[in-house]
Amino acid sequence: MVVGDVCGNGPIAAKNTALARNTLRALARRLTRPTLILADLNQVLLDWPTDDPRFLTAIYTSVRPFPGGAMVRISSAGHPLALVRSANGYVHEFGKPGTLLGVLPDPELHDSRRILRVGDSLILFSDGVTEARNDADRGLYGDERLRRLVAGLGDLPAVAMAEAIHLAALAFTGGRLSDDIVVFVMKVPSHEPLSLGLTAVSHDAHRTRPGPC
Repeated sequence: MVVGDVCGNGPIAAKNTALARNTLRALARRLTRPTLILADLNQVLLDWPTDDPRFLTAIYTSVRPFPGGAMVRISSAGHPLALVRSANGYVHEFGKPGTLLGVLPDPELHDSRRILRVGDSLILFSDGVTEARNDADRGLYGDERLRRLVAGLGDLPAVAMAEAIHLAALAFTGGRLSDDIVVFVMKVPSHEPLSLGLTAVSHDAHRTRPGPC
């Protein structure tokens, strides 16, 4: 599972997004460690024969389910760190900051691991959430406001959690988003496959896709 944010917009950004997506799909077939996958993607970006900017941030997660939980490994490359919401409502960051990709030949990347138990949730998001601006005073939505929101979501399914985060950021801006928003939530239920929820929001489009893992 990966969430990323490319530099710029328009055709160049779309091209870089396609390059990153296809590269990650190929790398995931032969590698499992998030740091190795992101490091290889970084090299592909540096080697690509173009003068266009190729910078991007990404957070990559590998998941190994087991009865009653899942082992999660994660690495962030210049991307906002993931949040983990424990079944008791406690929320904390997961992972270590790393270097954005497409800039340095040897980016600083870190693997972090933890076990998620029944009722625990993993939340990945783009900076469009925390950097959403209030229309009245131009203040940011911010990390602390997001943590409080996530802590109060109760026992919602993954897709409902993702939708709640999106709607909160949208309401904060008065309905006028200045950046795209992506929220991905994975939750460990009690007796079913891992529950996934994805909300991807652009300036004028919004879609939600739940699904089993």
